[in-house]
Amino acid sequence: MDPFLIIGQPRSGTTYLQTLINAHPDAHCRGELFDPWQIDDDGEKTQGLDAVIARDADPAGFLDARLKAPRGLLRRGARCIGAKVLFQHHPALFARYIPDRPGLRLIHVRRENKLAQFAS
Repeated sequence: MDPFLIIGQPRSGTTYLQTLINAHPDAHCRGELFDPWQIDDDGEKTQGLDAVIARDADPAGFLDARLKAPRGLLRRGARCIGAKVLFQHHPALFARYIPDRPGLRLIHVRRENKLAQFAS
């Protein structure tokens, strides 16, 4: 499976892009795995403090596991899997995780109109 990350700022269109990707049978985007208060994995929101602490203790291992072991996706036939990471969620991923994985595809979502970004 080809792993990818959607990266961007809040309110930039990352969720919309995730929805579009999930409409394609060959791709699946798991969700916003590094929200500070919860783990949103395919719409299942884990808010337990122990789960969040374990995720943050080993963010690289957590993300690797989510990008390699897609729950139920093999039945669906998805050939590429990804997740959404916003810039403020876990800065260490951008400093270490991404540079150490040259095969990881990045989709950077950017919104030009900052006023609309905050107002929408």
